[in-house]
Order: sequence, then C-alpha cells, then structure tokens
Amino acid sequence: MKNINERFYTPTPTLQYHKGYQQDYNANPTWTDTLNANLGYQYKSFLNAMYLESKYGDVAVDDSLSVINEIKGTEYEQYYNDLKDAKNMDHLNDMKVQIDKMKQRREILSNSSIWAQLTTGLFDPLNLVALPFGGPTLGIARSAFRVGLGVTATQAPIEVGRQLFDPTATKTESALNLGAAFFVGGTLGGLQSVAGNVRANTINKTIAEIDEFTKIVNSVDPDQSAKIGQRADRVYDITDDGLQSLSMRMNETRFTDELVEELSDPDKLVAYLKKNYTEKQLRNNLTKKNVSALAKKFEGEAQVRKLEKANGEMKNPYNLAENIFTRSWFYRGVTNPYKRVLQNKEYSQETKLDLIKLIGDHGTALEGNFMGYKMPHSIYIKASEYESEWVKAHDQLLEIYGEITGKGVPVESKMDYNFGRKRYDQWLEDTWKKSVTDNANMTPLENKAKDVWNKFFKQWEDRLAETGHLATDASLRRRIDKLRYDLTDPKDGVITRINELENMKKRNAVQRNELEELIILRDRIRRELRQEENALKSKLGEDGERKVFKDENFFARFWNKQKIIEQREQFKEILMTWFQENPNAFVYNKKTKTVSSTELSRNPDEISKRVDEVINMLIDEGDPFNQISYGYNKSKHFRHRLLDIPNSKVSEFIIANPVQVMMTYTNRTAAQYEFYKTFGYQDPEIVIGKIIAREAKNGVGKKSLDALRRDFLHSYDRVAGIVIQNPESLSLKTAQILKDLATLNYLGSAGFSTLPDAATVLMQNELAPLFKQMFQVLSNNKVRMNAMEGRLCGEMLEILKGDVHLRLQEDMLNNPFQGTLFDTTKVKNIFFQLNLLAPMTRTFKMMSSMANSHTIIDYSIKLANGNATAKETQWLLRMGIDRKDASKINNMRKKGFIEDSDGFYLANSDAWDDLEATKIFRRTMNAGIKNTVLMGSPADKPLITDGVVYVPMRIGRFMGLTEDRRVRGYARVENAILGLPFQFYSYSFAALNKITTLYSQGAVTNRLVGIGASMALGYMSLMIKYRNNPYILDDMSLEDKMLRSFDTSGLAALYSDMYYTSIQTSLALGGPDLTMGLVSPKFPQEKDYIDAATAPLGAGVSVTTDLARGAAKFITGDYGEGTKEFLANLPGARLWFIKDQVNDMSRAIAGRMD
Repeated sequence: MKNINERFYTPTPTLQYHKGYQQDYNANPTWTDTLNANLGYQYKSFLNAMYLESKYGDVAVDDSLSVINEIKGTEYEQYYNDLKDAKNMDHLNDMKVQIDKMKQRREILSNSSIWAQLTTGLFDPLNLVALPFGGPTLGIARSAFRVGLGVTATQAPIEVGRQLFDPTATKTESALNLGAAFFVGGTLGGLQSVAGNVRANTINKTIAEIDEFTKIVNSVDPDQSAKIGQRADRVYDITDDGLQSLSMRMNETRFTDELVEELSDPDKLVAYLKKNYTEKQLRNNLTKKNVSALAKKFEGEAQVRKLEKANGEMKNPYNLAENIFTRSWFYRGVTNPYKRVLQNKEYSQETKLDLIKLIGDHGTALEGNFMGYKMPHSIYIKASEYESEWVKAHDQLLEIYGEITGKGVPVESKMDYNFGRKRYDQWLEDTWKKSVTDNANMTPLENKAKDVWNKFFKQWEDRLAETGHLATDASLRRRIDKLRYDLTDPKDGVITRINELENMKKRNAVQRNELEELIILRDRIRRELRQEENALKSKLGEDGERKVFKDENFFARFWNKQKIIEQREQFKEILMTWFQENPNAFVYNKKTKTVSSTELSRNPDEISKRVDEVINMLIDEGDPFNQISYGYNKSKHFRHRLLDIPNSKVSEFIIANPVQVMMTYTNRTAAQYEFYKTFGYQDPEIVIGKIIAREAKNGVGKKSLDALRRDFLHSYDRVAGIVIQNPESLSLKTAQILKDLATLNYLGSAGFSTLPDAATVLMQNELAPLFKQMFQVLSNNKVRMNAMEGRLCGEMLEILKGDVHLRLQEDMLNNPFQGTLFDTTKVKNIFFQLNLLAPMTRTFKMMSSMANSHTIIDYSIKLANGNATAKETQWLLRMGIDRKDASKINNMRKKGFIEDSDGFYLANSDAWDDLEATKIFRRTMNAGIKNTVLMGSPADKPLITDGVVYVPMRIGRFMGLTEDRRVRGYARVENAILGLPFQFYSYSFAALNKITTLYSQGAVTNRLVGIGASMALGYMSLMIKYRNNPYILDDMSLEDKMLRSFDTSGLAALYSDMYYTSIQTSLALGGPDLTMGLVSPKFPQEKDYIDAATAPLGAGVSVTTDLARGAAKFITGDYGEGTKEFLANLPGARLWFIKDQVNDMSRAIAGRMD
C-alpha cells in the first residue's frame, strides 16, 4: 500500500486543497492534464478506496463525530450516504478530498478537446489490456470488433466498481460508458473507452441553447409562427373585431426589435399608443384585457424575430443534417436521388424543398429540423392516406356480404386474411356486372353495395375535376388560363424572360444555359396548351360533357387482357357492332399529344381493320394502368382511352371486382392527384422544366442540371408507379420469374428476421407509454382498437393488398392483375403467411400504430401548451408537425375525441370533426409507421434497383444509344435483369437511412435501449432459425454470435450484408480469408468460381444456378447429389416448419440412389 500511496495519492490538508482547487482550476487543460484526468477518472476511485481502507481500516470510531452535522448545508450533503461511514474527522476530510478531486477530473475532461481525449485514451491500461483480446498482430482495422468486445468486457467491472467507490458516479454515466465502450472501442480499435461526461460543458451549453430555442418556439402563437419571414402579413391591432383601426404592420421600419421588446410591457404599450394614435383610432379600447392581449402579441413578435434571425443564419435548412458519417464515402457511396439532391451544394434550397415535397419520408433529419423548420408531408406520404377510403369500402362490402349470407364477417376476414374469400370475390364481380347490365333487378342489399363503390368513385370524380384530370369545361379553361399565364405574363412569363435574354448583345455561359432551358420549357408548355385547347374544342354538347354515357356512373376500367386473348372473336364482334352504331370517336394522336372528335368510316372492312388495331393495342399496351380512364364511363381527359365504349357492353372483358379496382385506382391516381395539387395543377415535365430553368439562372452547370432532371423525373415516376415503361419486355418477365424462384426458396424463415422491428419501435418512442400499452392491450379493448389507426392512415394493409413481400425485396412488376410463373396474388400471399412475414409485419405495425398514435398526441399537446422538450419539438418538426398543427390535434383532445387511458392516449381519429387535423395526424402516423417497420421508399433506393440506368450521352453515343426524350443528357436503359442483384435489399436500403443515419444524427429517442434491444432480438431471431440445429450456435465463437446478431439487428444492415457477401465471394474465388479467422462466413464455402460469379448477381441467379447444378449432376449420373440439390432448392422447401424434414428426405433419397 505504500507504493500506491507514494505514486498515486499524496495527502494534502483539506482546506489547503480547497483553496488550490478554486484558484488553480484551468479552463484550458493541457494534454498532460487530460491524460492525468482520464487515468484518474478510470482508476482513482478504486485506488483511493484501497488507500483509505489501509489507512483507516483498523482505526477506532470517534463516537463524538456527527457526519450529518459536519456536512449539513454544504455541498457534501448530497454525498451523505458515501460519507456516513467516516471513522473520524481526518477520515471525513480525506473522503471529501476524494470527492473534490473526482469532480475536478470531470471538469478537466469536460474542457478538453476531443483530440486530447482520443489520444490520451491510447495510454489507458484498459485499452492496452483489451488489445490482445483482438490479437496484437492483426492490426487495428481487423481487430476492431474483438477490441470492442474486449473493451466492453473489461469496462463492465470498472463501471461496477465505479458505482461502489466513486460518490460522484451515476448509473446513467456507467450505462453510457458501457455502450460507448463497445461501439467506440470497436470503431477505433481500442483507442479509448469514453468517459461518460466527456465534453460535458459543450454538451450542456448545446442543451441550454436548444432549451432556449424550444422555449422560444413554444412561446410563439401558432398564427405568428405560420408567418415567420412574412412581416408584412403580421398585422396587430387593439382588438380582433376586424376593423383594423391601428393596423400595426410589422414590416414598417418604426417597429424595430428594440421597440417590439418594449411594447411587450403593457404599461409601455399604453404610453406608446396614447402618444402615437388618436382617441378616434383607439376608440376607447384601452381596456386591461385588450392591452394585455396586444402586449402578448408583441411578446410573441419578439420571439418570432429571434426565430427569423436564427433562420437567417440557417442557410441550408433543407440539407440533410450532416456529420462525419453522412459526409463519408460509406454513406454517399450508396447513392440515390434524394441524397444526391439534398447533399448537392449547387442546388438551391427551394429545389431541395421541391424534392422533399415529392418523395420525403421523414426518415432522416434535416438541418432545419433543429432550427424550427418542419419537414412537409410529401406526395409520397399524402398519397397513402387515400388507402383508407377503399379499405373502408371493402369493410362495408364485407358487412353487406355477411348480411346476405347470414353468417356475418368471418374473423379471418376482419384480420385481412383471404382464406375462403373466393365466394366473396365472386359475389363482388357478379354484383358489379349486374349493376351495369341489369340494374333494375338489383336487391336492396345489392343496391347498398353499389352505393359503396359509387360513393368512392364520386369522390375521385370531384377531386380529378378539381385538378383538371377530368376534362370538364371549367377545369380545361382553368388549365388553359394557367398555361397562358406561364407563357406570356409580362413579369414572370417564360416568353418574357426569353425575350430579355435574346435581346442581350452578349450572353455569358449561365445565361446561355438558362435560355436553352427556357426554350425547352416554352415548347413543352405550348404542346400542353394545344392539347388542352383541342380537348376543349372537342367537347360535345352544350354543357361541355359527353352525353353518350350519362346513364352510367363514374367507374375505372382495367382491361382483362387474358380474357380478351382467349375470347378475341367474341370481343371483336362486340366492338364491330359498337363502331358501326357509333362512328364518332375521340382520336388521340400520340405524336402531337392532341385529341379530336372525328367521324370514322362505317365500311365493314374498315371497321374490322380498326377493331383489330384497337384489340392489338389493348393487348400490347405497355403499362396496363395506362388504360385507366379515370372515369371510363365518361369521355375524360386524364388518360384518353383507346376504346370509347360503355362498360355495360364489355363487362365480361374488364376487371369486375370493385375492391380490386378501387385499390389499384387509388395506388395509381392518388400520387398524381396530390402532385397536381402540390405543384400548381401542372404537368410533371412542366414543373421540372421550371425548376431546371430556375437552377440554370442560379448558375448551376449543365451536367448538374441534367442530373437534377433525371433524379426529379425518376422520383416522380416512382411515386406515381410508372417507372417501368415496358412491362411486356422479355427481361422483365425473366427477372420476375427468377425473383419469384428466389423468394419462394430463400425466404422460408423471413418472419423471424422481422423481430428487430420491435426494437425500432422502442428506439423511436418513449418507454413508459410503451410499457403501459403492452399491459393495457391485454385488458383494454379500446387500446387494441387504437391499433386500427394504422389501418386508417394507409398502413397495415400488406395482407389485404398482397404486397408484404415488398418489405424485403424489390418487385418491379407489382401488378395486381398479372402474375408470372407463380401467381402474385395467390401463391405469394399464401407463402408469406406460412413463412410468418405477413402476420409478423402486421403485428409490429399494430405495435407501431399504438405507440406512434400516443407519441404524436402526447408531443403535440406539450408543444401546443408550450412545454415540449427540445427533442420532442425536433421529433415533431421532422415528422411534419409545427405548433399550429399541434394545436389542432390538441383541440381534438379538448373536445373529448381523444381519450386518456391512464396516461396512454387513444386517438379515435375517425370521430374527429376537424378534417385538417385528421389529415395531419394520419399523415404523421403513416410516416411514423413507415420509419419503424421498414420497407425501402423512393427516398431510400438507388435508381438501378428499378432495373433502370441512365447512361450519360458522352458515353452513350459511343454505345449507339439514343438520348431520352424526357431526361436530356442521358440515354435511358430499362432492363429488369440489372435490378436482380438488389432483390432482397429493400429493407437494407431503408435501414441505412432510418436506423443507421438517424442514429448518427442523434435523432433517435432511445439510443441505448434501441441498440440493446436490436442486438438481443437479432440474437433471438438466430436462436429461432437454428432451433432444430442448436449445434450451429453452440459452435459459433462469441465474436461470430455478436456480429451475426449485429447483422440481423438492422443497425448497419447494408454494410454488414456487404461484409458477409465479400467474405463468401473471396472464399469462393479461393482467395484469402478476409477476416484472418476473426469472423466465420454465414455458410460453409468451398472454392467455386460459379458461386463467386453468381453471388453478386442476386438471389434469383443463385437459386437458378443451384437448380441447374442439380440438373447437371443428375444428367451426368450423380443421381443422389443431383436429387438432393434439386429438392433443396424447390419453392417452399426452406419454409421454417418443413425445412428439416425436406433435408432429411433429400438425404434419404440421395442415399438410396447412390
């Protein structure tokens, strides 16, 4: 103990030390100070405890010492439990010194630079002990993971000891140290174990600034906050009677910041009003109530101006919130349109906001979210809310069918499972056909059913008439006026600006670029204008409406191509009769994109030829959704159909299931409708043309302009569901077959892989209400019903829609009317119920629905009442809710629609009487669920995942490629085979943004809980997968178990997957073990060049190769192995409940055939 005393601990009289501590404190510690503080922080508490035990262990207790009296009223009173065992006054003073020095070390660390903390960590014995754990000869990079484990293993007892011996330590600090020890220790290869209070002063200052900002946001009136940056619109008066007697407009120069601050004082406000306004203007309104209210407005005005000042300093609110990770090539290398635009320094904030409005999914934080900017709900999010309409219609139709059968609605149907739905579907088809062919004989319940889908389509008829998609006389005139304004307005018109540029004697490169883009935009607007004018001229009837089909209701038409092919002659006979009786037709010219009414020939031979042309076009038409008429029973303008005939005449040749039609119609129409509403009722190519012209004027180069056009238009195509231009191509059909094979083979246990979704719910929501939810859901039916909010916002529909597979894989076709080798709507639906992906996804979305519903309401109430924390405010802003929106939601609580169930809020949004509040809530709900139960969104995925690449023309011209008509500067290559390598990457791309990036941005609610739960659930999923082969886990090293759990957790899904793929490929090539024995591959891998070549090409190619290998072995006489390999790769062979039996059977068969 003497050596310890001399080396580490030099006793000093307590009072002397206190003076020195106060006088010698250095706010700018040296590197040596930091080293000593770091070592002392880690180990001095233990050494001090040992020293005190050796010094006072055998000393008799001084009964006259009253510790509580000695420390009462001093700073040591809070440490009574640690000081109470002092045996005498000297012992007490030494214990005080210990506390003071530990506090001093924390202060030094808090004021040390990050670099000093990192480098001094090299000398921490803890890390030196941990390095051999990873192997001293492996090098820092390769031993990172083992070092992380080693540091964590050695840090754990350190933290336990700290809790026992350091009075100033907290449990939170130790928890943070343990978490940081693994992740930072692993990342830096054992450079440091991070102290819990590192940079405490900086953090505290930041928190103080954020808290101050939050107070400002909370103190601002919602109406004022909605007018930030618009001082001319902020007008205050002595009363709110609308007479505007004072009209104090805040953009007047007299209202300086100093004056505004002064006028927030009621007394000073009265003095100012009496001095500057007449009695007539004041109109005896200087009552205490009025003055107080006006002073409050000026108080809010002062806060608004602080926000405006802060926002003025925030030059890039719509950039991604950046950090080391988002600036790294790891992040930027996984490129997609959303990242490219938001991280491009050339593009304006206005353009970045336009893309956010199109495809933003609230998955990553923006810089502006931390400074009061909310992320708007995008078209991608808004379109989802319309899903609830067809779902409600479906539920109502199920109820009606239950009445007809007298059996009610089956339980499985209430849960969206389609077991035994064949009769229901047939009833739907029969009832719809009867409604258009034999309406007079409809029963009351059949008429009730007809009213359901008629109501649905009437809503859409009104909406599309509003945006001009349906060619009413009024909508066409409105669009024509808008296009003419865009062209010829004296101030902002395209032609006006073109004339200005053309009249310049000399134009620089920027002006030449702008002129070129404006000419393209002008020509596009002119084409659109001609189309609208021709459509208006071609209207028949005085009311501007087609009169032919006035007896029929608005209903979407989708041709049943297979039925047309099978019964072509019967279909042709119907068309021959129709064309003979109705020679007038609207003719759509694809080249000029114009429509005109023309009387066609009645000659039978001419009609027969025309009918054959129409049938061939119907069959060969690329995207079947291009046949949507958006009101096929009337001649409408959104998509001029190839065949203008009443549905009643061709009811046997169109999709007759109203639910299927409503679902598909919503999926393709909602996004286009919202786009027109968001961007001023204009065509996407005109919108992007304006954006490009604006950026050209700002000096953006041609290469970047072309890239912006590509990214924006492709993003629109994704949202609108029209990326694939040729769904009849051989490459698409081939790719879909390969994907189906891989899906039905490799995803037999996919449901278990979704377990970490529960951790994502935990990391994004507060723990207390989540635990309340878990307990109440067992006993409170209202809490269970609250889960249905997810259904109302357009989520939890995967089972009903049959697209749960999109969670894990890319599906380029996703056509509800067309399967490939394996019918999408039948085999896949059954398969994803059997592999548990569908029920597990629904369960976790129910959890997320309940949690997000509470969180949105809870945070909104706090924000509306002015007591939301900084993190709560930022979360709401990221999810699209500001204080004005929050107040609307809070009003629903005040009105009694929202129920408080023991601290857990139940939304009951279906009863809300504020449509705007309902939309805000449901859109945020939709975004919240999308960000917890993950699936790749348009903002997550690289372009190539769609099977589309854009080749720059500087390269394409040497390849004989032609420049794309829409995307200038690029040749568009569409080949579905290109997307095969990314089949199962949908979740990984989503996790990169919504988990990995969000963690790096510090925008996760419960970081440590989320990490721990993700790792634990990741390991649990492994245990379940290997439940029948426990030896697999038993044989794994600790490192392998941790890495495999990390891989399954989704915390870095994309990178860990690439890591394991590289290991497998290297071994297949016969190359070195990239991990030097540190990590085992997921599967045993021998040298095999075919495996090496096919692995990067995707699961579809791999499973086909395996089947071909089995066939080859069989042909060459190796019947046993060939049969074994073939059976193992059959669809469904790897389903979790039959996988082992299939393996046993294949081995038995192989044994008998050898």
